[in-house]
Amino acid sequence: YTRDGESGSLSILYDLIINTVRKHSPLRGEALDICCGSGQLLCKLAKSMPDVHFTGIDLSPHMLEFAEQSKEKYEITNVDFQICNMYELEKQFSKKFDLVTWHLALHHCETKQNVLQVVNSISKLKASTGTAFIFDIIRPKTGRLALQYADYFNAKMGDWYFHDSLDSYKAAFSYTELGQILKNSELKEYQHIQPLINNFHQIVCASQTLNKNLPNISNLSSFSQKCLAKLLRITFAGRI
Repeated sequence: YTRDGESGSLSILYDLIINTVRKHSPLRGEALDICCGSGQLLCKLAKSMPDVHFTGIDLSPHMLEFAEQSKEKYEITNVDFQICNMYELEKQFSKKFDLVTWHLALHHCETKQNVLQVVNSISKLKASTGTAFIFDIIRPKTGRLALQYADYFNAKMGDWYFHDSLDSYKAAFSYTELGQILKNSELKEYQHIQPLINNFHQIVCASQTLNKNLPNISNLSSFSQKCLAKLLRITFAGRI
């Protein structure tokens, strides 16, 4: 996942996420990142928002060891990490956050009720003027299509990555399923968005902030990556 986040398809998703979060979030304050994993995306995001202090949480101590390495690699000081179960957020945190993010981890929830529990916690932990931002994949309509996605996006990184990604695609929630969960949740005044073309990802954003004149930044190194990132933004047709 770390290699893919630097030079593969994940790096392009990260570029989209970072620029969309910056556009819709307060640029100062406190932020909570749920299921930060290896911390690569979080550290890139924190580097792009130096006046925001981020707390990254994950259930795995092993993943948080990688996250500390990411923090050192990207030479940032505005990130701290804690062990926390995403189903126990309100037990661990009593304060409100200006930004709460949940990236590429919603599909790890086993049931719709699990998703609802986390979304409700996000709503409670988000400050009244803050931003909630959720990004995840949409389950392909057929198993064959999921296999095609895994073969196209993930096979180059090896067998383990291929099969783990395939499992993630099959475990993801459809746009309609997540939409119904959101309707039943305590999160209000949100946008639930999917691309118009190749609708493979979904975004949930609840925000009162719009930084219209904030320029896009890029961590992408190759010309092809930058072109694909621009194409990905186009598929959302200006809705993010």
